[in-house]
Amino acid sequence: MAEQGYIHCSAGHDQVDEMLEVVYAQVSDPLLMLVIDPDRLTSRWQLDEVPSAARPYPHVYGPLDLDAVIDTAPMTRAPDGWIYPWLTPSIPVAGPVRIRAADEPDWPVLRRWIVDPQLRTYLGGPGDPARADAQRGGMYGPGGFALEVDGQCIGFVTVRPRVTDLEVSYVVLPEHQGRGYAGAALPRVTDWVFATRPTLAQLVAVTQAANVPSRRLLESTGWTELDRFVEFGEPQVMYALSRSRPTVP
Repeated sequence: MAEQGYIHCSAGHDQVDEMLEVVYAQVSDPLLMLVIDPDRLTSRWQLDEVPSAARPYPHVYGPLDLDAVIDTAPMTRAPDGWIYPWLTPSIPVAGPVRIRAADEPDWPVLRRWIVDPQLRTYLGGPGDPARADAQRGGMYGPGGFALEVDGQCIGFVTVRPRVTDLEVSYVVLPEHQGRGYAGAALPRVTDWVFATRPTLAQLVAVTQAANVPSRRLLESTGWTELDRFVEFGEPQVMYALSRSRPTVP
């Protein structure tokens, strides 16, 4: 306020990521994300154009009411960027499935995704356990969603960069498959990602051509085939999901 006359905010995680890169690139101390309900502000706020920005940023022209802060999220610096939960606010529940930010207690399930031969059937085979354990601290943060049923983590959906796109991946433990959990949760996650990244045009997902159940899941939830190629020695199919897909009610 003293330096600029307003409090600079972000509307959507695309703008959060942009500000972390531009303003906090040299910062290593932990940060705290404040989630603000603009309807609770007594100070004036407005959207302002910012040079070179894809869309306007919200600015609060006055003190920030504590009652307007409806949630907070810790942000920590990692070697390859900032780690912070995307689940702010929470994704709506999809039937019996609770969707939340992946966290440390979920590691045993996440480790199975990396090293379990059955879960890696269409993912190039099991990963090295020692290497998986060495990467443990970097497995959480933006784009890591745990699927929980009756208080138990039963799988994950992740959203990670792939070249110029964001790639969606997913897994449900074998003992919980066949109950529609992934089909219920996936549209909730993708709708949320589009809602929090207004400039995002599409998401992509890649699965082996031989993975018929995965392909059926994607096609049944609105994804369309985009490309075919060979990766990790196996034929792959890339699917795309456009922002134009109707929002799940």
